[in-house]
Amino acid sequence: MKDKEMCLPLEYRRMVMIFCCLISIGFSYGQMKSTTSKSQFMVQVDENTVVKDSLGNRIAFPMVMKLLSGGAYTLDPVRDKNGKAYEYKLRAAKRTDAGNRETVIRNPGEENLPKPRLGDTLPAFELKDMNGHTVTKTDLIGKVVVINFWFSLCKPCLYEMPAINELAATYKGRSDILFLAPNWEKREPIEKFMTMQKMEYLVFPEAIPLIDALKIRAYPTSLVVGKDGKITASYAGGMVGIEGLLKTAIDSALAR
Repeated sequence: MKDKEMCLPLEYRRMVMIFCCLISIGFSYGQMKSTTSKSQFMVQVDENTVVKDSLGNRIAFPMVMKLLSGGAYTLDPVRDKNGKAYEYKLRAAKRTDAGNRETVIRNPGEENLPKPRLGDTLPAFELKDMNGHTVTKTDLIGKVVVINFWFSLCKPCLYEMPAINELAATYKGRSDILFLAPNWEKREPIEKFMTMQKMEYLVFPEAIPLIDALKIRAYPTSLVVGKDGKITASYAGGMVGIEGLLKTAIDSALAR
């Protein structure tokens, strides 16, 4: 966390320490629902989370991500006598898992953090992309917009990136949809990052005014904004299956 913390503006350090290394995983059949759905079963895991198979063998984190992303597997928490989950067991998913409302590991005070709300109107803004082209709120009128807030040292941001890249590529060439990627970092570290990671959406360095206006505290955060400029979907923390969630929200917004 030290490298991330040193690179962050002071006002974001504490919040990103809480969120940037967490991956929020929507359990099977709940992945395609809104993050506000009461039936969605969520758990936050990272490289340090212990996940075991039915024989008690620990499963490496990349394999956990791969298995969960397909939707055929889910996790059951294993708890100590005080009810605290200390590890998870992988098992085949069932349709009944969609109704599981158990609350698992969460960060104290997380529910009180400010975040974009569905129905909020996108604030006025003016940003310059990596090529120096200016984009304003006016340019988005009549378009469906996907906005992915990220930074280069955020591991969950990197986990999501290939999936969002692939999704953005499927809509490439359409004039009625835009993919934007605001970042609080300066241009130089982003340029270096982009030599190693292809990005299929417009990247905006030093986008702190928009980040502050929307009170973004969790990274990554992805928003879908409708043609009327109102937020129709919001996903935060890094999610397996993010491309499916976004596609559903995009297609719904395009149909309106």
